This record gives sequence, C-alpha cells and structure tokens, in this order.
Amino acid sequence: MMQKVCAQKNTIFFFLMVMFLSTLVIGPTLSYAEPEIASPLKQIKQGIHVLDVKCGNSMVLILKKDSAMPACVDKSNVYTLVTRGWAIMTSALTADQEILNKSNANFSTAVPASDYHLLFFISSSSPQYEDNLHVFAKHLKRGDYLLVGGNESSSYEIEQKVQKIKSMVNQGVNVDAIRIYNKIDDLVNKVPKLPRGFDYIGYDYEEGSGFSPEFTTNATRSAIYFDQARHAVSQYDMITGSNATLIIMPPFGQLGKSQWNWGLAAKHADIMSIQFQAFMKDHDFLNYVLDTISQVKQDSMSTKVMVELSLVPKRGTPQDNLNAIYLLSPLPIDAFFVFYHPPQTSDLEQFFDMISRK
Repeated sequence: MMQKVCAQKNTIFFFLMVMFLSTLVIGPTLSYAEPEIASPLKQIKQGIHVLDVKCGNSMVLILKKDSAMPACVDKSNVYTLVTRGWAIMTSALTADQEILNKSNANFSTAVPASDYHLLFFISSSSPQYEDNLHVFAKHLKRGDYLLVGGNESSSYEIEQKVQKIKSMVNQGVNVDAIRIYNKIDDLVNKVPKLPRGFDYIGYDYEEGSGFSPEFTTNATRSAIYFDQARHAVSQYDMITGSNATLIIMPPFGQLGKSQWNWGLAAKHADIMSIQFQAFMKDHDFLNYVLDTISQVKQDSMSTKVMVELSLVPKRGTPQDNLNAIYLLSPLPIDAFFVFYHPPQTSDLEQFFDMISRK
C-alpha cells in the first residue's frame, strides 16, 4: 500500500515539475510573440504614409489603380493584378522617387500621351493669346483640356471663341469656357447672372492678399463655402439651361500640414484641383500627392482629382514638370493642370518639346 501511495506522489511531483519547466521555456516565447499588423486602412488613418504601410509575412504592398488605396496581397498574385491594370507596384514608385531625390537626377524618357492628360488655362484677353493658342493647337492631344477665360460677356461671344479654338486643336481635345473666382461672395453673387455658355466655374480657394478672406483650415467650415459655390452653379445651370461643373482649387501648402480632411472636402466638390506646384522638388512630393489622393478617393470616389504643377520660374522648370508627370502618371489623376504666365510662350514650347508626346 505504501509503495502505491509513493508511486502516486512521484507521478504528481513529476507532472508539476514538467508544468513548471514549461512555463520557464514557453512563457517568455509567448510574451514576445509578433503583434498583429493593423489593416492598411487603419495604418493610414493613424497618419502613416501610404507607401509606409506594413504587410504581414508573404504579403506585398500594392496600390489599387482606381483609388490609390493601399492593399496587402500575396506575392504570387502581384504580377497578375498589375498586368490586368488593377494594381500599381509601390516598389516602382519609390524607386522613381529615390532617383529624383538624388542630386541633379532627372527623367529623360517620355511618358506616352495616352497615360495622362494635361490641362491649361488660356485667357483671350492676354496679349499673348494668339501665340499661346498656336502652341496648344499644335501639341495638345486627345483627352487634354484647354479652358478658355477672358472678357466675353455674352453667350454669342463665348460660343464663337470656343468653336474657333475647337477648329484649330487636335481632335479629341476638350475646349471649354471657364470663369474663376477668388472670393465666395463674388462667386455666389455673380455666377447666377452669367450668360449661357460656361462649362466650368472655378473657386480658387486660398489664403493671401486678393484671394479668399473666408479661407480656413477647418474642413467642415470650408465645406460650407463649397456648398454655397455648388448652389450658385446649380442656379446658373437652372437659369441658363447649362451643365456647368464646379472646380475647387485648394492649396496643399496651406492645408496639408493642418490635418485638413481632404476626404470630407471632396464630398462637397465635383473636381478637386489641388495646388502642389510648390512641392515638385520636395523629397516627400510623392507622399504628399499619394496620401492626399487616397484620402479623396477613399471618401468620395466620384470626385475627380487634378494635380496643379507650374512652369513659373520660381516654382518649376520644364524638366521639373516632366519629372513630376513621369513620377505621378501611374496614379488615378484625371489631369495635370500646368500653370504658366501668358508671356511664357517659349517655356511652353520647351515643355512640349521635352515631354515629346506621341
């Protein structure tokens, strides 16, 4: 009997020792287990750049072609998704940005004209109007935009101007009339009284002398102004039987670092033409553009996005603009709005010669 009891005690003692040793060996291993990686959407909402999103083992970061939103997919699926036009490889984007960040590095390879669209504004009241018009007539391609502004005060004048330009440019170029305002009060009061014929109404929403005194970095309050502008455009359309579209032109420099909610703002705009021209030489240029576009598309997929560049000497050379277009062309950007001063006819020629569009 005693032998049986001792055997039981030895068995219990052995079992307890095994459990104790297991906690010493296994316990620390479990406490240092790899934490679960948050979803790409949660990561970017935490303020992480789209290109810095982390994926789990065997997963690769790609961007959705139509929205620039990040997604983690199995390595074996990347090639198929890219070749079918569903995804963008982030590794190619970051490699291009690294090239530009090197001293004196530039892109010399032209991007096929079918991969992106350009937009230019031309004023019929400018002394250089005819010279610039001939440059655009020669170089703009199908899908590009030429927005015409000036002093036209009647539907007849607007229509005649647009029709003349359409007869000069290449087939498929969008030639449309636009009127741009810097202040919401002017826009609200004047747009409903405009003559028929305007295709676009622009709201140049930015801070500074002569610009928008109502400007604010509070996106909720900004949206109120955007709604007022949209209502004025709706009134214009109803009165004249037109189908005009509102373009909001906000500056990334004044809003990008203020936690402005680009997605919220985009819900109140038909087109967001975002002013990035001051950042073309910035090492984080790609991050700025990509993060902003993904915010807009995440919350308002139907809102069109345009990226504003510049040929003005203090902002960018023709080569700077070529670099920006080459870098950003894979992203879901509806057009590159290239700003210039009317006397810059030779710069326009140089720009088009450099990008060599075919």
